[in-house]
Amino acid sequence: CIKDITGQDPDAPPQSRLIPCKTCKHPAVKPTIVLFRSNLPEEFYTLSEDDLPGVDLLIVVGTSLTVAPANSLVYRVPPTALRMIVNNEPIGHRLGIQYGPDATRDFFAQGSCDEVFLDLMCHLGWIDELS
Repeated sequence: CIKDITGQDPDAPPQSRLIPCKTCKHPAVKPTIVLFRSNLPEEFYTLSEDDLPGVDLLIVVGTSLTVAPANSLVYRVPPTALRMIVNNEPIGHRLGIQYGPDATRDFFAQGSCDEVFLDLMCHLGWIDELS
């Protein structure tokens, strides 16, 4: 298989694109992603500069927080902003994320994204919204 040799999948699209919903046909089933080693759109920088100063809660989901500039978002929110990390293992220690009983702003929810958010929705009484 060529993917095994080069690390590239010849059948993969060269660019990410929105996927239309099968029911309503709106292109919002999956947001555009940036493929590895591709530049982020300028919109990332503009929106993060505009939005981050007003953030009360930053939710980080399913990432190692090792790739810049996306990993910079965790320390660009105000010092009063809470940070919820949802991941299979604790991350972000080198970026100033602190877990444990003495942590004042960081909360770690261990597990798969689906499991954690389903549990959160149950606790908030929002589970019926999924039906």
